[in-house]
Amino acid sequence: MQIERIGTPSAECFRRDFVEPNRPVVLVDALRDWAALVKWTPEYLRERVGPKPVSVFAAPDGRFSGHFGTRGERLPFDQFLDLAFGIKPSDEVYYLQQSPLAYFSELSLDVTTPALVRPDLAGACNLWIGGRGATTVLHYDAQDNFLAQVHGRKEVTLFPPSELGNLYPFPVLSGAPHHSRVDIDAPDRKGFPRFRPERARHVSIDEGEMLFLPNCWWHQVRSAEPSISVNFFWRAMWQAWARAPMLRMLPSFGRFIGRRLLEIAREDAGKLGRRLVARAAPSLLGAATAPSFRRTIRR
Repeated sequence: MQIERIGTPSAECFRRDFVEPNRPVVLVDALRDWAALVKWTPEYLRERVGPKPVSVFAAPDGRFSGHFGTRGERLPFDQFLDLAFGIKPSDEVYYLQQSPLAYFSELSLDVTTPALVRPDLAGACNLWIGGRGATTVLHYDAQDNFLAQVHGRKEVTLFPPSELGNLYPFPVLSGAPHHSRVDIDAPDRKGFPRFRPERARHVSIDEGEMLFLPNCWWHQVRSAEPSISVNFFWRAMWQAWARAPMLRMLPSFGRFIGRRLLEIAREDAGKLGRRLVARAAPSLLGAATAPSFRRTIRR
């Protein structure tokens, strides 16, 4: 099944036809008002941001996940651009992943939050810059997501939430329960016999286009060429909790809530203890300095 490609719809149509039914879609003209679409060349970025330090990742095979051979590195931004865009040769693929756009104040005015994101649901906005072949491996997110392509082209492979059992996610208590253990580019059919590659949906995102990635949709994203993207996470509607990928997370979510409640209780207990000491201290000090107390301790 193909992912639909349309012009930007009204907010009502978008909610009715795509958000509520949890359907991905490509909005082909969503970035027409973005200054970034014209300005964001490597030269412009280098001039604007310069040597500001950034945290990036490098991998010889271009696959990026907590469970693959990636290494982190702190580099000046302009040096990273040379590596990502092939200006400086390297045996590794470099990727700036999910870096808050707010950190790049020199660039943030070139981007506009999509009007289709309700202000009360808006979340993080991130910058992604990757060399050719940089791949975020198959995973799903608990939030809805807009992926806007500013420079270059990205290829996205998607699986619906119903494929959860066939994609072998890492255990709930692992560091990446929302990642698949299947390498969909070279699947181990003996190790993962239920994997069904024919159920994948493929779409390319070109410059100026934006992909709506609904919550719980599995997706792998590959830079077909050096690329620059911006993504917007926004909180999913409450119905998302009825989907299987979210349901399997409830135990860990419950543990998180439990830990936070315990932290709050400890904080409150600490504050209560400090208040009691503050109130009792003057009386204790007065009693300790009273003549009758001094006579008592001398006996």
